[in-house]
Parts: sequence; C-alpha cells; structure tokens
Amino acid sequence: MNNSLPFHSSSTPLSIEAVKQLPRTAIAKEWHGSEISPPLLFSVAIDPKALWFLASRAAAPVCDRSLACGAFVEGLWEQELAEVFLCAAEGSRYLEVNLSPTGAWWSCSFHGYRERDSSTALEGVEAWAEPLTSDSTRWEAGLKIPRASISSGISFGVQGGKSRGNVSGVVLSKSGPLYLTYGNLEAANPDFHLAGNFLELVES
Repeated sequence: MNNSLPFHSSSTPLSIEAVKQLPRTAIAKEWHGSEISPPLLFSVAIDPKALWFLASRAAAPVCDRSLACGAFVEGLWEQELAEVFLCAAEGSRYLEVNLSPTGAWWSCSFHGYRERDSSTALEGVEAWAEPLTSDSTRWEAGLKIPRASISSGISFGVQGGKSRGNVSGVVLSKSGPLYLTYGNLEAANPDFHLAGNFLELVES
C-alpha cells in the first residue's frame, strides 16, 4: 500500500528536458487490484516557479489523436489519460488536472466533493507531448503549471510541506475502461475525488 505520493524538488527552475530525465513512479494495478501491463508511469516535480506533471505508457493510447497539444478540453476522462489531484493539508478544496496522451489538458478546482469552483482557473500552463502517429506504440506528455496560478489553497514548499494528492488514470481495454490509482482511496467503486484519502506529498 502506498502511504505517500513521491515528488521531486529543485531549488532552481527546471526545464522540460530535465523533467523528462527524472525517475518515474509506476501505477501497475487497476482499482480492484488486477495487474496492468504495461503500467502507467508518472513524475511530479516542484521548483520555485512551477509544478510539473509528466506521464507516459509503453502502449499505443486509445484517445482522440486529433486533440492538439495544449488544447483545453473537458471530458478527457472518457478516453485514456493521466490525472493528478492536489489539495491542502486541511480543508475540503482540491484541484484536478487531466492530461491526454496528445498533450491536451483540462483542470478544475473544487470547493468540496465534486463541487466545482468556476471562479478559478489555471493560467500560463505549458504542455508538451511526443507526436502520435498511426504506428505509435507508446506515449509521453507533460504539463508545466505556474505555482502562482494554483489557487485552490494549495501551497508547496520546495522542501516538502504537507500538501496532499494522488495520481490516477484511465486505460481503455477490450472489456471496457480500467481505472488506475496510485493511492488506495478506500472505496469499493472507482472514485478519484475522495480528497480525504489523498496521500501526503513526500520528496523522493
């Protein structure tokens, strides 16, 4: 069982190339405990100016490949994607960020369980992704999110802090969608919004 969500920290601003070289953490099981092969890999990094989220998988993604890298698109969770959820150590506010294999993304802040806060939005987000072709057998995408734009009451100390979060994802299989989660959110059915069960971010 995972007791914390690992992240990498840097006292100086990172670059995309530096983030790509960071070690990645695997999500190798779906919600009910069955093995996923290949696993979903991710990295979370924090520097003085930005939070970085990178995801990859060594398999052809099942998604709308026409979505442009950097496009803001709701509903990405209906196909393959990776997600990062973040919240403060206390309180009910949390942030959801979705990332498609194409580099399209979406985010939303919440007052409480699935209660959207339409007054806040991430700004200045930069996305990147490996180009997908008809014969692509893997994908990799990432986001650079300015820390100043994360307005859900979440603060990140470069040395750790007590922010909490989780990384999750969706993989489409022949039998239907498989829901992946790094942390055990302690629910019988898939539900990524259980902020009370998010993991403390711990520097790896």
